[in-house]
Amino acid sequence: MAGGSGTRLWPLSRQGRPKQVLKLIGDQTMFEIAVGRLAPLFPPERIFILASGDLADELSRQAPQLPREAFIVEPEGRGTAPAIGLGAVYLRRRDPNAIMACLTADHYIADPARFRDVLTAAAQVAAQGYLVTLGIPPTFPATGFGYVERGAPIGAFDGIEAYRALKFKEKPSQPRLRPSFSRMACTVGTAACSSGASIASWPNSSGSCRRHMQN
Repeated sequence: MAGGSGTRLWPLSRQGRPKQVLKLIGDQTMFEIAVGRLAPLFPPERIFILASGDLADELSRQAPQLPREAFIVEPEGRGTAPAIGLGAVYLRRRDPNAIMACLTADHYIADPARFRDVLTAAAQVAAQGYLVTLGIPPTFPATGFGYVERGAPIGAFDGIEAYRALKFKEKPSQPRLRPSFSRMACTVGTAACSSGASIASWPNSSGSCRRHMQN
């Protein structure tokens, strides 16, 4: 997903030059780093880019190894969930049995190899019918992120543990976050920040979108 406007970094980023197309770390843009991070795991024909119309050409220039049809242009920016739905519909037409990983183009990931291992394990979990999200253990109660509380274990996949999700808290305020954060932190490893990455098959991703649209 590379369609965001990068408002958190304004004025360094702008609507026409959001953070994913900026060189914030080294001599590559965040988008170039994100695509390169996936290259050892996926061939170019299995990497697809969700982007707004005004960014598609720039992103295509930054990733010439990807075919032009890999760029899925949103007709209008409506946020994360509709973008994921659009990607799911597009991929279903190509391969109804595909496992889709929805990843962001502007995250800094210190250990790309470990990330790929976790992504591979997540795909195995998704193949069993689960909608999967990747969690990051929080170090302080930041209100700019969503939180997920983990429940019972599902099992280990290539040595990586997967758990059921008990509840989600989307960008809670400090008064709401602090008490629950403290309780979760006392039980080692039960809380995680939602990374924004999700992995699912077509039936699970489309079913989730339909349920939320009805609600």
